[in-house]
Amino acid sequence: VTGQRRHGMNPIAQYTGVDILVNLSASPYRINKPSSRAARFGDHAAEIDAPVIFANQVGGNDDILFDGTSLMLDATGTTVAAAPVGKPRVLFGPSNGESTAPAVPSETMQLRRMLKLGIRDYLHKTGFEDVVIGLSGGIDSSVTAALAAEALGPEHVYGVTLPSAITAKENRSDAERVARNLGIRFGEQGIKSLSKTAVESIAQLTSGDDTRGITHENVQARMRGLLLMGIANDTGALVLTPDNKSEAAVGYCTLYGDAVGAIAPLGDCTKRRVYALAEAFNSEPPSWLDSAPIPDSVLEKAPTAELAEGQTDQDDIPPYDVIDAVVKSYVGNKQSVERIVTETGATQEQIETIVRRLTRSEFKRKQTPPALRVTAKAFDSGWRYPIAASYDEIVSDDPVNGS
Repeated sequence: VTGQRRHGMNPIAQYTGVDILVNLSASPYRINKPSSRAARFGDHAAEIDAPVIFANQVGGNDDILFDGTSLMLDATGTTVAAAPVGKPRVLFGPSNGESTAPAVPSETMQLRRMLKLGIRDYLHKTGFEDVVIGLSGGIDSSVTAALAAEALGPEHVYGVTLPSAITAKENRSDAERVARNLGIRFGEQGIKSLSKTAVESIAQLTSGDDTRGITHENVQARMRGLLLMGIANDTGALVLTPDNKSEAAVGYCTLYGDAVGAIAPLGDCTKRRVYALAEAFNSEPPSWLDSAPIPDSVLEKAPTAELAEGQTDQDDIPPYDVIDAVVKSYVGNKQSVERIVTETGATQEQIETIVRRLTRSEFKRKQTPPALRVTAKAFDSGWRYPIAASYDEIVSDDPVNGS
């Protein structure tokens, strides 16, 4: 919790009178942490009236990312040398007394650099070189493909679009445009016949209603997951999952469908941050490109899982700006529903719906790939909600959706 005291005493006070203080650290990254570290160590240097060196680990270990951003500060607390975010660097104190500290990148550029680092290290440390991504023509898969291409090189990324009987032509064409723009490999395979066969087979094995919408929708997603995993097996690659934190919060994914894969680069990024990353890729394209990789049509279309005719995300879940506010306030800052309603202007019903879905979607999050952690409160080991529990603060007559 911000501002919470973690020590019974000031751990720095005992070091007054030293010539220099060196901190060898493995401090995990979170958005804007480099700036807060610099301020903290500046205060330490001024407090003990001695230079401070902060040497931090760089790299990714599963979902945890280390940004490096090592610092050298003089006795006044002024930064005189600093390493860039997410890159190994040997630091030397300036010989002429002038600072050699680079400017700290914006929040979105930090995020872009660290997510690339996480993808690259995960692949290299597990012995893989290539990734497969299901391209839907939407924002999440487009940004995931851009991150992977920049992290690994476009030759190591295979984008595959898997249209169903209801996939809009513009979504299929947008998927191909993103792949062509990035210079990654592209493939296409329709899933209409596979989905039809699966639904018919299910109907022969149950006494249920084979026209039930959830069955048809989930079968499409799972046929895509089956093909993506098959491609990965056949090519010795890993599948990257494009799902984001906003969707994970409300369980808006299909287990063993769009949630398949090795790791979720955007899994700790809200929908707002995904759009910010897309804009960053277009304003500063990867080094091998001369133009924006993500088309305006991808940025402007209404997000959709496209598992039913004419479906948009907002037909099934509250607006993403409201979900993102709950993710920040309820998950990140442990605020009450009443306070979130007051601060956001959203309705009580909207906030309660999101929190209800959040608590009841834990079983999905337990079975989805790890997300690269970039915030102080990700859905990982620091988020402890039991799957089987009665959450009395919000009562619902709706059954848990086991999709």
